[in-house]
This record gives sequence, C-alpha cells and structure tokens, in this order.
Amino acid sequence: MISAAVDTQGERFSQPAGGPTSLADLPNTVRPVVSQNPNRKKVLFVTSEFADLVKTGGLGDVSAALPRAMAHLHDVRVLIPGYP
Repeated sequence: MISAAVDTQGERFSQPAGGPTSLADLPNTVRPVVSQNPNRKKVLFVTSEFADLVKTGGLGDVSAALPRAMAHLHDVRVLIPGYP
C-alpha cells in the first residue's frame, strides 16, 4: 500500500482575504513525482468539502489527503461547488 503524509497545518489560513482563484494557486508542500505508469488513470473526485478551501468535518480532510496520495500514480482532479 502506498501512503503519503501531508502537513496542511498553517496552510489553511495563510491565503489572502480574496482567497485563491483555483486549486493550482494553493500552496502545495508535496510535489508528487509523476510516474510513467502504463496503468495511469484519470480520477475525478467530486466533493462538497476540501480541507484547504471548505471544511466542516472529516470529509474535507479525506477529500484533500486522498487525491494527494494518489497523484504520483494517476492524473487526479478535485471538483467542488462554487460556493459564494
């Protein structure tokens, strides 16, 4: 089993009041190495919470950690609602 530990403490509130315009603008402490995996899949997570942007419970933690852990083997994207 492959696992990745990501320390997101301190990242959540370091954004300016306007916030990031996209997930690509978020700070990322872990840059996964993209493998040349012949079984590389495209994975889309659709979730209402994401720990770096919107979090009310444990779902936000999982929704942020799981895509990061899978990113070195697969093309992973996260889709969240456009909350006002």
